[in-house]
Amino acid sequence: MREHLTERVRAAIAAAPGSERELSRAAGISNALLSQIRTGKQAATPAVARRLAAVLAQWGGTCQRHARAIRAAARRVPTPRTRGTR
Repeated sequence: MREHLTERVRAAIAAAPGSERELSRAAGISNALLSQIRTGKQAATPAVARRLAAVLAQWGGTCQRHARAIRAAARRVPTPRTRGTR
């Protein structure tokens, strides 16, 4: 069971939108521990996994909001196709 948890945490660390250091800081865990989990020297605990999951959920929401804002701004920029029609 813990091996599965550790694998999930390792995959999440690898796919995180920020750096390992940013992730550890935001989750309130040491960068050394996160590095040890990533390299397989340490197993992830449920408490560490919950902290990382909370940060990733928050970052995901933030990324989604920024993506929506970028798309909305891009729609307002005239293109050759729409120039002169607004």
